Amino acid sequence: MAEEKPPPQLFQDVSVVGIHPRWVAWLRAFWRQTPISVNSRNEIVGPMLMACRWLAHRHPHITEPGQWTRELAVQYVAYVCHEATVFDYASPERKQLFANHLQQRQGEPLKATGIRKRIDCVRSFFRCLQKYSYEVNGRLEPRLEINWNPADALSHPKACESSTAAQSAQH
Repeated sequence: MAEEKPPPQLFQDVSVVGIHPRWVAWLRAFWRQTPISVNSRNEIVGPMLMACRWLAHRHPHITEPGQWTRELAVQYVAYVCHEATVFDYASPERKQLFANHLQQRQGEPLKATGIRKRIDCVRSFFRCLQKYSYEVNGRLEPRLEINWNPADALSHPKACESSTAAQSAQH
């Protein structure tokens, strides 16, 4: 069996700058303890790191998953659909890694696939937290009990998909 290697951006302190330490602890616990494939965990972590940077910028008081609300989830979807740009809220290390590509596309709106990925990964993260308990910083945290449905609040709104299709047709 191949060794499970965590994504470097999750386990290097330089890569989690600007993210509340409690979120980092939750993401690390998620990566280590969620019984889904390594590839799936890696796919979820990158967009979650960007979502956590967005939170730190716009909602610094939200320091752990249980504080998310339906309203915040809807606000995040609206941000991703209408404001997010290529490489926004990526780590400085990630921006440097993709510097050449970044010069060409920095500031461009996300394409439909990028929008879907960001929303889908945040939704998957919350669904896993609802399904599994995690040990975070040495403390067992029960399954996340929230009064909103990630599948509903973090869905792809039709308006978002049609505006992205219009953007794609223009480029």
